[in-house]
Amino acid sequence: MTNIRYVRKNKPTNKLRKYLVVVVILLLVFYVYYLRAVHANSDGVGLVEININPGDSSYEIGEKLRQAELIRSVWAFELYTWRRNLDDRFQIGSYDLTRGDDLVFYVDSLTRSPDARHERDITLIEGWSVLDLGRYLEHEGLAETKEVLAVTGEPGQFYGRISPGRPTDYSGDYDFLRSKPSKVGLEGYVFPDTYRIYSDASLDDVIRRALDNFDAKLTTQMRADIKASDYSIHEIVTLASIIEKEVQSQVDKKIVAGIFYNRLNAGIGLQADSTVNYVTGKSVTRASLDDTAVDSPYNTYKYRGLPPGPISSPGIDSIIAAIYPADTIYFYFLTTPDGRVIYGQDFEQHVANKQRYLR
Repeated sequence: MTNIRYVRKNKPTNKLRKYLVVVVILLLVFYVYYLRAVHANSDGVGLVEININPGDSSYEIGEKLRQAELIRSVWAFELYTWRRNLDDRFQIGSYDLTRGDDLVFYVDSLTRSPDARHERDITLIEGWSVLDLGRYLEHEGLAETKEVLAVTGEPGQFYGRISPGRPTDYSGDYDFLRSKPSKVGLEGYVFPDTYRIYSDASLDDVIRRALDNFDAKLTTQMRADIKASDYSIHEIVTLASIIEKEVQSQVDKKIVAGIFYNRLNAGIGLQADSTVNYVTGKSVTRASLDDTAVDSPYNTYKYRGLPPGPISSPGIDSIIAAIYPADTIYFYFLTTPDGRVIYGQDFEQHVANKQRYLR
């Protein structure tokens, strides 16, 4: 009889597990340090002259910036330029750089011709849609609306009515976009803020500045807390975009977030007028019965759960509210003509509130 020997596979030892945990922690620390080094504003004020000479390597350029106290880390500078394929795009010349900006801005400055360094500010408003963004950038002479929508994707309000091309895929550079369905555009992710750009900035430059800002605002702790929840980053941003359009104060945002979660958990439609406005293109405070009957997956009166994607660009307060909602007993709310938010625990109380405050 042939003797068959069974060899037991060794399970990973505790030592190996500890080693892997240490490696993961070190990688997280490295990533956090890198993000802070890239997005940290330099200290001080005033102009600093930086000269880029023929043959200067990215390390030498980074060292000049570090010695001028414009950046904190040369290796972060080198890693950033390598990830963006900018190592060989530094322009020879003399640059007057202003203290107080971040590494991203300085790299942008040094990879442009010195003759093209006229600066300007653009302001992207909280609650804007990509259509609003397109119209604004066209008004500012930076890009035509159709060019913007070709990059960001068509607004979700046209979902099913047109057949747009695929939006530009930035998920390889920004991991927070990876939970977003590929057919859904950048609605909700072009972070609202004021940006200093060059007058010859490309549309890609503008979009990346806003995505870089989103990446910095969504902290490591926030990402960890989202991962520990039952929702993806995309779903959180989608909910935050609705909160952004519904109420104004941080206190109300957190309570309304709690209400929306209560309704989601109970299988009740969100019934958010802002989602109906997104579909119809209107800006009414109360959607009509006809509007609430419009057939669109973004219509949260007609369809339960979250819509396919965001309806606006939420500010950081709305994102925080979606991640850290208030624990509330309410299921309903309304906004009075003077801007107060009134809450109701059940439908009967909500009806009474409407009769009292909206007559």
